[in-house]
Amino acid sequence: GDDVCDERDKDLSKYAPPIVFDMTTSSIPFWGLKAAQLQNQPIPEDVAIDAHGNGTTNPHDVEALLPFASHKGSGLSLLVEYLTGPLVSGSFADRGDCHENFGNLVVAVDPNLFGNGETVLRETAELMERIRKAKPKEGADRVYLPGDRSREKRQLADQVQEIGLSDSLWSALLELKRGTCSSA
Repeated sequence: GDDVCDERDKDLSKYAPPIVFDMTTSSIPFWGLKAAQLQNQPIPEDVAIDAHGNGTTNPHDVEALLPFASHKGSGLSLLVEYLTGPLVSGSFADRGDCHENFGNLVVAVDPNLFGNGETVLRETAELMERIRKAKPKEGADRVYLPGDRSREKRQLADQVQEIGLSDSLWSALLELKRGTCSSA
């Protein structure tokens, strides 16, 4: 949740919620691929290849997801693969149990290491607010920071005490409960 500060830092959390940046270096997230497989929906062009190295929009034929931003994205992907694989003893590049040991790296920064922690947090909150107040692109209602949409969805789910599931996801969960779930 948002309460990640220890007791001595509770008063500093008044400035802004933590910045939560969770991203993939592939053109679409793995769980986006899984959702497309569950819903039998095509994926966008130029985001994945099949077993023969050809582009595919069929989520069931995907052998690998392609990195975003071409060669620059592949460099970032290699760095992330290192940080979430060998560095933390996670599976990587089809080595190890990639179905159970995803490998995760969480980076938490103590703002006090960079000077006065309260000043760092106050200026971070100001930076975040300035970005949020920027003029949104045409057709958008506002500018979001990483984690904003997820935080809003979580807050709404907490208020109404429910989450929305697609019919296909609900069916898959029921199959999983019965022990009849096919590997999607």
